[in-house]
Amino acid sequence: MNSYKYGFGIWLLLFSLFGASCTNKSVCLEPQTVALRGGFYYSNSDSTISLKDSFVVNANIYFGQGNSYFNNLKNTSKFSVTLSTISDSSLIIFQSDSSNFMAETFDTIRAYHENELNFISVACGYQFYHQINKITYTKHSIDTIYLNNTRVNNDVNKEHLKIVLRK
Repeated sequence: MNSYKYGFGIWLLLFSLFGASCTNKSVCLEPQTVALRGGFYYSNSDSTISLKDSFVVNANIYFGQGNSYFNNLKNTSKFSVTLSTISDSSLIIFQSDSSNFMAETFDTIRAYHENELNFISVACGYQFYHQINKITYTKHSIDTIYLNNTRVNNDVNKEHLKIVLRK
């Protein structure tokens, strides 16, 4: 009878060790994608560069491969988009009024960037950081774009683009 209890105890120990080793304890809390963040502004005057936040009432931002993603921006002054990880430039289309499809409501923004693969951990894998080298844009409803921070990484407190809208 003692050998039965002893054998049962060993099997119970092995089963609990096997069960504990198969549980997934590696949880990834780090996002795998990073985003370019921007804000909309109006210039206070023509002679100074001081800016004040501007809320867009009902705008759209199209981005991604073939501009297949979009954010509808309602009463906000901030936005975020992902940049291409397979190309050295990303196209962003800004539509200042989502109910108006006239050409003068659309602006294109092209961000030229370098992609850098960044290892997070075994559980999380990799993410791409970006170094923005240059920004080009059209000027229908956009007056100026300031490149505020060129390094796009997982720091969510940085604003990369300051987009000054025409009044």
